[in-house]
Amino acid sequence: MKHEPHLYLDRPWQEDRLPIPTAAQRHLEKVLRYPDGGRLTYTDGVGHIGRGLWVEGRVERGEERVAARPGFAVDIAVAPPRSKDRQRSIVEKCQELDVRRLTWLDTEWGSHRIPTPYKVRSWSVGALEQCRGAWLLETGGPVTLADLGQTLVADTEGLPILDLDLDGDVRIAIGPEGGFAPGEVPDRLQRVRLGGSVLRTDTAAIVAAGVLGARRSGW
Repeated sequence: MKHEPHLYLDRPWQEDRLPIPTAAQRHLEKVLRYPDGGRLTYTDGVGHIGRGLWVEGRVERGEERVAARPGFAVDIAVAPPRSKDRQRSIVEKCQELDVRRLTWLDTEWGSHRIPTPYKVRSWSVGALEQCRGAWLLETGGPVTLADLGQTLVADTEGLPILDLDLDGDVRIAIGPEGGFAPGEVPDRLQRVRLGGSVLRTDTAAIVAAGVLGARRSGW
């Protein structure tokens, strides 16, 4: 079956034929050489998804529905790596793994540099279209651990994450490469172990998102 493009189209959807961003139109016409009348899917990033046609540079709307999110929500709070490529990887993988919210952490030993909201949104939209999702990743921060409510904290000395009894929304915090500073993690927060080795920040975020997502959806 021929690949059908999946587009993020911000609301409001008021017309029968919806305009698309210039970059997306150029990609369809110049890169994919997508034929007029070809089928595609589209979403607004807040659960609405449709299947329509590519007609004269616009999306002709078709059948539309609301996609339900499975099980409990997964949120990731992470200290941003210095590398922009690694920051982008975290955003894209959290989007692909249907994380609800990504929050940047301000930590004592972290880089204190976060990508701009424009960059994060651009990375999220690209990943949403690639994975054919219906929910755009929410983002925020920077915040400190003390600012967060109930949160798990990734720690090599913590309880194995697979041993947790999870029955509701969950958030896990990932520290910087050097770990959290002494006294930085509030005593009220539970520490959990993601595996038998020390993971890089971006790897730990992706592992946490994958493991918790599997628990949520019953993979």
